[in-house]
Amino acid sequence: MLHRKVTPQVASARRLPKPRRIRCAGRAFSLIEVMVVVAVIAMLIAITMPSLKEAQRNSQKLICMTDLRTLGQVTKIYANENNGAYMDLQMDWSDTSNSISQRNPYRAHAYWRDLFLEKYHLQRKHFYSLMNPSWNRDDYWENGSDKEMVMGRMYFGSTTFQSTLYSGLHAAELNAGEQKFAPVFPTSTTDFAMFNILWTDLNKLTTTTSPWTSSSLVTTNHLDPKSRNNPHPEGSHQVYDDGSADWVEWQDMRNYAKTSYELYWAAGRGH
Repeated sequence: MLHRKVTPQVASARRLPKPRRIRCAGRAFSLIEVMVVVAVIAMLIAITMPSLKEAQRNSQKLICMTDLRTLGQVTKIYANENNGAYMDLQMDWSDTSNSISQRNPYRAHAYWRDLFLEKYHLQRKHFYSLMNPSWNRDDYWENGSDKEMVMGRMYFGSTTFQSTLYSGLHAAELNAGEQKFAPVFPTSTTDFAMFNILWTDLNKLTTTTSPWTSSSLVTTNHLDPKSRNNPHPEGSHQVYDDGSADWVEWQDMRNYAKTSYELYWAAGRGH
């Protein structure tokens, strides 16, 4: 019978004591201690939340400005390709008899929407602001049996829109010397207009309903979060015919009035 030789190392390993279980002698947290921790966490959240919300708003405003500036750049590219003429968004240049009847700066014929997408490779997001998702609706993107789109922006370069503007401007502005013979907004790169604005955020005050808000829509892209008792825009982005863009404060904006609504843009003349 063979016997396995046991080495000293194996014998020593067999004699190792079994590890003991160490019991923790700690105690549980008391209810007061738990409540203190919860209160501290809640306080930290309360301190940081406004900063996080403000950072989110600033980020969304930056994206809004970028998208609006892109629309301005495409408008300039189109003008350079068409003898300096800006787009007339209410007209259907493939069939002028099919043009839309409502001369509003936030409405555009589907012809232009398709041109923006197919030729200039824009996206739906360019026509609506992240700050006002209530306007980014399917029935606005394809409105009236897909004949037009309702934008979350305002475009002022349409020739067909110019004549309707004069009735809404103040008499003092129309009687400013030779300026009264100029277009209100530029319709071409050679126009010396009263206001050199091409694109702005949506700022439409509907006077027949609640100011700036309704049950489902907010009619400005940048509703001031601090104006709960008297809602109004915080301000607006604007893109000009020289390619520049900026942010204007609410107190610097003026209005063009019609029967049922008012449109707002920055005060002052473009030139």
